Amino acid sequence: MDELVDTAFSCITAACNAAFKVSRGSKHSIKKTAVSWWTEELTVLRKRKNALRRRYQRTTNNENLRQERKEKCFDGRRKYEGKMQEAKLKSWKMFCTISDPWNVVYKIGSGKIRTTTRLTTLEKEDGTYTTDTRSTIMHMLENFVPDDREDSDSELHRKIRKEIQKPPDTADDKAFTKEEIIANSKKI
Repeated sequence: MDELVDTAFSCITAACNAAFKVSRGSKHSIKKTAVSWWTEELTVLRKRKNALRRRYQRTTNNENLRQERKEKCFDGRRKYEGKMQEAKLKSWKMFCTISDPWNVVYKIGSGKIRTTTRLTTLEKEDGTYTTDTRSTIMHMLENFVPDDREDSDSELHRKIRKEIQKPPDTADDKAFTKEEIIANSKKI
């Protein structure tokens, strides 16, 4: 009977372990980092740096011991930050050697990549869809660009319409000098 109960219990346990997420790690398990350059060594150095800092902060009654722990704390922090900067730089150099990261940027900027933009169909309020580019554009204009009608203006809009009728009353800019034009053309 005991053997039958043990078998049933082990089967149930195996089924639960397969069906449910079981946490088997400690409270401070190492998780996957969000940055590619992070290493196990950096994790160890960060924990060591934090431990040294806590030890230094807890020392209050012995000034010699406090000074010694302060030096160890700052030394641990320098070592950690140095290794972290080294890992970042190494990762960046590797990224730059693997592929040309600016290739696509330069091609887009110089106009060498031509993409054809096609407007897709849009669903109208009545549930039907636009059938071609023209009907899609017309539908977008009807919904995204408001009509400019004076009879529906607010007080602010009426004021703006009135203000734009007046010519601007500002002083003209002074004319460009020949030297300014030559200096700016040399910059190009």
